[in-house]
Amino acid sequence: MNEYDLVLHVGMPRSGAVLRRALTRLRPQLHTHRVAYIGDPQIARLEHAAGWGCGPRASSPQASTFDGELATLVAAERSHAVGVTSRRPLRTIVSSNRLLGVGDVGRRDAEQFRPYAAPATTQVIKALSARRVQVVLYTQRQDRLMELTYLQRMRTGRAHAFEEEFPGCFEPRFDYLELIDRLRTVPGVADVVVRPVELVDAGQHAFVNDFLGLVGLENRLDLNAMGLDPWPYPPGYSARGARLALALTPLMDTRTEHRRLRGFVWDNYSARERYDTDFLDRDVRRRILDSYAERNRELFRTYLPDLPVESYSDDPSTFGLGNVLSQPAPPPPPPLSARVRRGAAAISRRVKSVR
Repeated sequence: MNEYDLVLHVGMPRSGAVLRRALTRLRPQLHTHRVAYIGDPQIARLEHAAGWGCGPRASSPQASTFDGELATLVAAERSHAVGVTSRRPLRTIVSSNRLLGVGDVGRRDAEQFRPYAAPATTQVIKALSARRVQVVLYTQRQDRLMELTYLQRMRTGRAHAFEEEFPGCFEPRFDYLELIDRLRTVPGVADVVVRPVELVDAGQHAFVNDFLGLVGLENRLDLNAMGLDPWPYPPGYSARGARLALALTPLMDTRTEHRRLRGFVWDNYSARERYDTDFLDRDVRRRILDSYAERNRELFRTYLPDLPVESYSDDPSTFGLGNVLSQPAPPPPPPLSARVRRGAAAISRRVKSVR
């Protein structure tokens, strides 16, 4: 297995919710395998986080200070893992959606999908002086990505139609292949691994175990420490709620009325199921999927050969990704200490003598 001194986990907005929550809870176990883990919340708390060039509002004067703060943060986390006696090299995982650029997908992605991906990734690699980097990119089917983003924005009170939010929705502008090509040219990147976030429907344990396999820890950790499966998407309006908000918002005259409307729709028409997102008309969804069909097939043929090439062609094929991953094997019990073994042997001899 190739060894990387830095693994950068990136994904479309919201796709890292499960992994970051899980890896945070698994951090003590990661340390025992000489793996350091840094999540986006830790980076966001840095005093000069505005110096990270992951968006149009980045502060260039703070860039060098941010680099130093990030290096110090990672060094402190690595110190918890280096004390473990092992021949394995020290590895570091950094997880943040902002490695692809801050904010949800939207109008600015129409000209170039995730335009800040290369600068944001380059800055982190340079700050950490990484020499051999693996980028793990999680994709999300384009129509669902746009749909979930739109429904979430509806909650903030926006009243414009879907086609106004994504004017180029029928053109293949959210092209993962072009994004991967840019990431591969970043200095220090040795490999880009692609995984679809829809694999999460196999369950949190299987999804996290699949990721851990990339750093040689498949079936090596006690995944029960992660707790219950979280919903991998933040709460949003249901399709019916979005239509209701879209119709009523223009009728509200004051900010107070807007707030009350949002509260009413949220309380009564929020999404209750993971895939309660059939807001798009069936023909609109089909047109979007058709526009991306060939590029998505090439994506799966090139970077996901272990998965069906038509996985992003329609709902049944995409939902089928939830049946791909095998469930992780339970971790082996920890070895007994010499003292416990001697005690057990003594008890066994006493039992035999009684018999």
